[in-house]
Amino acid sequence: MRIAVPVQNGMVVPAFEEATTFKLYDVEENQITRELTLSAGGSGSELLADFLKSAGVSLLLCAAIAGKTIALLDQRNILFQWGVLGQADQMVREYLANQLALRKNPGCGHGGCSCEDGCDCGDECEGCGWE
Repeated sequence: MRIAVPVQNGMVVPAFEEATTFKLYDVEENQITRELTLSAGGSGSELLADFLKSAGVSLLLCAAIAGKTIALLDQRNILFQWGVLGQADQMVREYLANQLALRKNPGCGHGGCSCEDGCDCGDECEGCGWE
């Protein structure tokens, strides 16, 4: 499995779509076997989703992510864990130790709005899966 984390100075980038650099972790039998840092060559939802797919990523750990990006990742069969903030290496270790729960659908899909306190994009927020 290959895990990707958007990074800047070793920390998880707060907004996925603004990331330009990723740390990739190759994992076998729940152990990190290889780490590398790559430039995505730009930023933005489509470019980053394509970059992750071409890099062979199967799981993305990130902080915040927009609804449009979620759809693009789903189309490319890339799972994600959102709400991840902190030092990238530590977050990957916590994920591998089952200390981070994999979630889907952090928003309603209306441009990445949060459904925690209701949809702030003005639309009804049905089936958003907020936990």
